[in-house]
Amino acid sequence: VFEDADKAAQQYVESVRALSEREDAIVAQREQESKEKAVRLLQKTEERCREKVAETKAKCAALEEESRLKSEAYWEKASRKMQIFVASHQELKGLIGGFERDMKDAKDAAMAARQASVPAREAYEALRKAAEEKAAEQAAAKAEESEAPAEEEEEKAEAPAEEEEEAAEASAEEEEEKAEAPAEEKEEKEAEAPAEEKEEKEEPEEGTVGYIPGEYTAKAQGYGEVTMTAEFNEERIVSIGLDVSNETSSIGGAASKKLIRQCLREQSPEIDGVSGATLTTNAVKECLADCISQASARD
Repeated sequence: VFEDADKAAQQYVESVRALSEREDAIVAQREQESKEKAVRLLQKTEERCREKVAETKAKCAALEEESRLKSEAYWEKASRKMQIFVASHQELKGLIGGFERDMKDAKDAAMAARQASVPAREAYEALRKAAEEKAAEQAAAKAEESEAPAEEEEEKAEAPAEEEEEAAEASAEEEEEKAEAPAEEKEEKEAEAPAEEKEEKEEPEEGTVGYIPGEYTAKAQGYGEVTMTAEFNEERIVSIGLDVSNETSSIGGAASKKLIRQCLREQSPEIDGVSGATLTTNAVKECLADCISQASARD
């Protein structure tokens, strides 16, 4: 019994020792695996950190480039607006100078008209008196003519029938001569009319260059964007519409009606323009040239 118990005890001790050795091997293996896992996790974390750093640097570079481009665009736009403001200021100065010159010319014209009004009034009075005298003479002549037929009728009533017939024939001949006289005078006047008037009537209207009928639209850059809509028939420009809402109302907007009248009168971009509205004038010329080019195309 004691020998069996001793064997059992030895086997138990060996089992405990084997179990302890196995646990030590498992612990060592787990520790090794933990170390390897920690190393892999550290490597992966370092790699992700490097990727994040590179991505952050790329985003920072992109934001810096975008900021630089926006800054350059802003300063370019600000510089262009400043140039336009300076040009508009110069145009305004020119417009004010032109207005002052126009006022001076108007004053000079008013003074000249006042000085010329005295001889004109005297000439008018002389013409009026001459017209009154002529009217009085014509009235007296008509009165004499109305009295003459009455005397002739009395003489005809007293004269024999033959004289009445002769008088009737003579009066008929006189009426025929009177009826033929205005026609002859009219023919003489028409024959004496200057040949230049006939040539002017026969000359064709200006602008008959042959267009494609329709409405054409063009845009150009003035102080702002200017839009023109022009209507053409086969021979000329019929109407023009201008959208100058982007222009300054006191300069470009005020000049639009005058520019439309000049374009319709000249039937070409060769217009005088409006003093002080150079940018708007140039834009209108460019738009009209474009519309004419569109209307003249035959392709």
